[in-house]
Amino acid sequence: MSVEDAVPVLELRALGKRFGAVTALDDVSLRLQAGECHVLLGENGAGKSTLVGTVLGHHQPSSGELLVRGEHVARYSPSAARSLGVRAVMQEFNLYESLPVYANLFVGQEVQRWGLRRHRRMRAEARRMLAEVDAPFGATEVVATLTRAEQQLVEICKALTRRGDEPGVLLLDEPTAAISDGEAERLFGIIARLKAEGWAILYISHRMDELRRVGDRVTVLRDGRHVATHDVVDVTDDQLITEMSGREVDRSAHEKSTVDASAEVVLAVEHLVTRNRKVLDVSFELRAGEILGVGGLACGQIGKAAGGGKRDQAGGGHGAAAAAFWIGHQGDLRAVSGWAGLNPSAPLCNQTSPATASPRAINNPASRFERNSRRQPRGSSMSKRRSCQARCAAKPAMPT
Repeated sequence: MSVEDAVPVLELRALGKRFGAVTALDDVSLRLQAGECHVLLGENGAGKSTLVGTVLGHHQPSSGELLVRGEHVARYSPSAARSLGVRAVMQEFNLYESLPVYANLFVGQEVQRWGLRRHRRMRAEARRMLAEVDAPFGATEVVATLTRAEQQLVEICKALTRRGDEPGVLLLDEPTAAISDGEAERLFGIIARLKAEGWAILYISHRMDELRRVGDRVTVLRDGRHVATHDVVDVTDDQLITEMSGREVDRSAHEKSTVDASAEVVLAVEHLVTRNRKVLDVSFELRAGEILGVGGLACGQIGKAAGGGKRDQAGGGHGAAAAAFWIGHQGDLRAVSGWAGLNPSAPLCNQTSPATASPRAINNPASRFERNSRRQPRGSSMSKRRSCQARCAAKPAMPT
C-alpha cells in the first residue's frame, strides 16, 4: 500500500475557521501520515497558528471535517486531542521552572499508589525517557537551571510521556528558533527516530534548509487558504517562496549595498561584557544610513545591554558600564542618556568616562533614590515618610 492510500493518522478535510467576520482558514485540507515529517510553510498571517490551534483542539472548526485514524471526531477539545495522541511542542514552553525535570514530565498524570505519589518510579521512568533523547542532564535537576535547548528536550519527553498509546501526532512549532546548530542536529536525530517509530510529525518552520533536512512533504498556506502540497524532493525553493508570497521572486533586483566608510559613526560599542557572562567582549559600530544586523543566540542580551534595558548587565542599571558606549553627535562624543551621574548634553571632557568608572559609581543607589523620590506622587507612603522625617527634624529638642 502506498503512502497516499494508507489511512492518515490525522486528516483535515475542507477545514474552515471564522472569527466573527474574519475568515482565518478557508477550505484547508491536510493529511498527516504515520512515519513522515510534514512541513507547514506560510508567511505571517497565512493561518498557521489557527490551523495548529484547531489541530490541538483550542479552536472549533466552523466548517469541514477533522478525522483521526479515519474516524470523524465530532467533539474535539484539548483533552480529546491528547487522548487521541495529538501532542505539541510550542515556541513558548509550558514548564514549571521551579520543579525538577521528572515532576514536569508527569504533571497531571502522576504515578500513584494508595493516593501517594511514587516519586522513585517517576524518576526512574524520567531517566529512561531522557536517555532516549540523549539529554545531557538528570531527572532531578530543576528546570530553571536548564538551557533553552535542554528545556525543549523536556517538552519533547513530556509530549511522549504516555507510552501505552500507539504513536500519534507531534506538532513542532519553530523548534530551532532559539537553539544552536549543534543542538538542532540533535533535534533532527530525535525526529528521525520518532519517524521510525511511526509518529506523524507536523513541522512548522520558514527555514528552507531545515525543510530539506527533515521534511518528506510540504504544504503551503497563503491568506488562510491551501495553496499546494508537494513532495520535498520535487519542489524548488523559488517555487515555494512564490507560492507563499503570491508573486514571482526576482533575485536580480536585490543588489548588495555598500557602506560608506566615511559616514558618521552614530553608535559604537566597545568590549561589551554582561554580568551574566552571556555576552563577552563584543564591539561594533553603526554608521549613518546603515542597517546593522546582529545574529546569534545572545542578540537579545546585546540589545538590552546596548539600549540600557536591564539592570543585570555588567556595570550598572542602564547598560554595560564595563563597555565604552557612546553616541556621536556633530563630531563630538556625548554620553548616552540615562546613565546615572552623567549629563547627556555635556561633552565627555567634563565628565568621568563610564568605561573607567566603577560599576558602583555608575549605578549609584543614592542617585537612583533621589531621582525616584522626586517622582513620588503626593500622598504616597514615600512622600508621607519624608514629610514625617521633616517634621521630626524641625521639632525642638526636649529639655533634659
